[in-house]
Amino acid sequence: ICYSGIGLASLALLHEDPQLIDVIGNSAENLWKMIDNIGIDGGWQEGRGYWAYALRNSLFFMDALKKLSNGRIDMFRHRGLYPEPVDFALFGLTAGFGDGDGDPVGHSYLINKLVKESGSTRAAWYRKQYILPQESLFDLIYPAPPVTPAIPESFSRHFRSIDWAVMRKDFTDDNITIACKAGMNDDPHHGHLDCGSFILTWKGEEFIGEITRERYDERYFDECRWEYPQASSKGHNVIQVNGEQQIVAKYKNQPWKSDVGGEITRFSTNQDHDYVIMDPSNAYPNKELKEWIRWIVLDKEYNFALVLDRVSCAKGAEIELLFQPGVNAIIEPDRVLLQGRAAEMEMITLCNQKYSYYNGRHASLPVMENARFQWIPYFSTQLTAGYEKNVIGSVFIPSVHDEMKTERPNFSLEEKGRLQIVTCTFEGKEIIYLFSDDKVERKHNQRREY
Repeated sequence: ICYSGIGLASLALLHEDPQLIDVIGNSAENLWKMIDNIGIDGGWQEGRGYWAYALRNSLFFMDALKKLSNGRIDMFRHRGLYPEPVDFALFGLTAGFGDGDGDPVGHSYLINKLVKESGSTRAAWYRKQYILPQESLFDLIYPAPPVTPAIPESFSRHFRSIDWAVMRKDFTDDNITIACKAGMNDDPHHGHLDCGSFILTWKGEEFIGEITRERYDERYFDECRWEYPQASSKGHNVIQVNGEQQIVAKYKNQPWKSDVGGEITRFSTNQDHDYVIMDPSNAYPNKELKEWIRWIVLDKEYNFALVLDRVSCAKGAEIELLFQPGVNAIIEPDRVLLQGRAAEMEMITLCNQKYSYYNGRHASLPVMENARFQWIPYFSTQLTAGYEKNVIGSVFIPSVHDEMKTERPNFSLEEKGRLQIVTCTFEGKEIIYLFSDDKVERKHNQRREY
C-alpha cells in the first residue's frame, strides 16, 4: 500500500524529474508482489476486510499506471483479479475469520472499477445486491459500469489457496450458512489460532461465531496477542484436550515452523448437502491431542448442520468442544438453546459416552485509554475420554416452532470401527450419514444394513 502511494506521487512528478521512473518501476514491482498474495481463487489469508482495504488503497496507482502505459502495464489482469475479481468478497460472505469481516466488503467505487475491468457478471451481481453507492467523489470517477448482473450458478466455495470453505444453499438469510477454515497458523499480524473453527449464520445472525474484535490496543500485535481470547484458540470453536491450545508458527527470536496448522482434506457440494473434512491436528503441540478430524455437513434439504469430531488422546483425558455464541445461549439438560433476535436454534449433542455442558466466560481488558473490562461468554461440551479415539457429534437445527414442524427431529450416533453413522429422523423420513476418513455419504429413506 505504501508502494502504491509512493508510485502515484512519482507518476505525478515524473515530468519534473524523469529519474522517478525507477521509483515507479520499483513501486509497480512490489505492488504486483503484494497482489501475488491473492490466491488464484481470490482468497486472501488476512481476511475479506483486509483484501478490500489493500485493493482500495492500490486502486489509484493501478489505474494511473495502466492509463499512462497505454494498457501495457495492467495489474487488473493479474490472475488473482481476473476474470473474477470479487469471488472472495461474494462467496466469502459470513466468513469473518481472523481480524477480517463476514459482512459485505469493498467501497462502491472499488467494486465498480473491478467490475468494469473484468466485465464479470457475478461481480456486478455482488455490487448490485450488497454494495450501496457511497456517492463520494471517487464514485463519480469510477461509476457503476453497464455490466448486466447475473447470480452465480453455484453458491458454496472452497478457497483452496487459504483453505477456507463456505457452504450454503443460497444467498438468502432463510437457510443456514457455514463458513469453516483450516490453513496454517502463520499469519503473525491478522491471523488467529483458529484452525478447524467454523461460523454458523442464520437469519442474519452468527449463532456460532467469532468474538467481536474491538479496535486494536497497544499490545495486540505483540507476542502476547496470542493470549487474547479474540486471537487464541480458546476464543474459537475448536477442541481442547487437557487445556492444550493451538500454537503459532513464529515467535520472536525463534525459528519459523512451516507445518503448524491443518488442511481441508475434502470439500464437496451437492444439491441436497455440502460437507468438508478437516484435519487440524498439526495446529497443536500434539502432547495431549494426538489427532483431530472434523467433519461438517450442511443438510440443505432439511436446513440443519452436523459437526462430527473424532478426537484421539489418552484415555482419561479431558476433552472440551468450545463454542462462541453470537446470541444468547441457554444450557438445558439435553440441549443448548440459542436465542437470536428473531429465531431460535438448538444444539443437540450425539455421544456414546457421558458428557456435560459448561457455561464459561473469557476475561478481556484491552490495553488502551478508558478501556472497559468485560466478560465474554462461551459454552462447551465436556467429557472424559473413555477411549483413545472419541467421537462427538453436534447438531445445529432451528427450533421446532421456528420451522413450523409438528415434532422434534431425532438423531442417533453409531460407531463401527473408523466408520461413524448418524441417523436423522424427520416426521417419519430417515436420512443416514456415513462418515469415513475420506468422504461423507448421504442415504435417504433407506434402512441401515452395515
